[in-house]
Amino acid sequence: PAAPPLHLPTQKLLKLLFVGGAIPRKGFDVLIEAYRQEFTREEDIALVIKDVGTKSFYQYGHSRDALQNALDDPQAPEIVYLDADFTDGLRASLYTACHVLVAPYRGEGFGLPVLEAMACGVPVLLSDIAPHREIAKHGNFIPLLKTDDVAGFARELARFQSMSPSERRAVGKQCRQLVESHFSLSNMQSGYTKIYHEVSGQIALAL
Repeated sequence: PAAPPLHLPTQKLLKLLFVGGAIPRKGFDVLIEAYRQEFTREEDIALVIKDVGTKSFYQYGHSRDALQNALDDPQAPEIVYLDADFTDGLRASLYTACHVLVAPYRGEGFGLPVLEAMACGVPVLLSDIAPHREIAKHGNFIPLLKTDDVAGFARELARFQSMSPSERRAVGKQCRQLVESHFSLSNMQSGYTKIYHEVSGQIALAL
């Protein structure tokens, strides 16, 4: 949370953030539709899209049409699109420059951007998939929505918008504490060590 906020090319007060490849598996199309459905250009809100892998692993299969339509529409709510490679420090500054991370993923292995954002004190809005449930089970302040639930995501985005800055900061503080309590390097190492010993012991008994 101490990372200095990254300067973003927008004057909008509230900044939503999406980090990931703009591909169907990441639910990017769901977020764009929900965002355009709920907000207008006049509102004091912007969606910051940090696209990744545009020249490598995600260069194919992008939801480019939905993105381009939104960027070209003068009535659409504001979108800030970023696809440059970021260092770890710049990525932390991106998180602290924004106010809510939205992860509408249809499928994901671990959900690293979610934990990174939470570690930076940023509230999160997540789809109800296994890795997100693993995170959210430790606190009742993380909303989980069904994948493809455009109306649900739109509703939750509006709820975050209606919060005061102090309310969002309070949720962000809880997110930070959750990561420190359950997903710190030492805790993760201890958890994996425990699993390793349990599995190795079961193998030894079976031999």
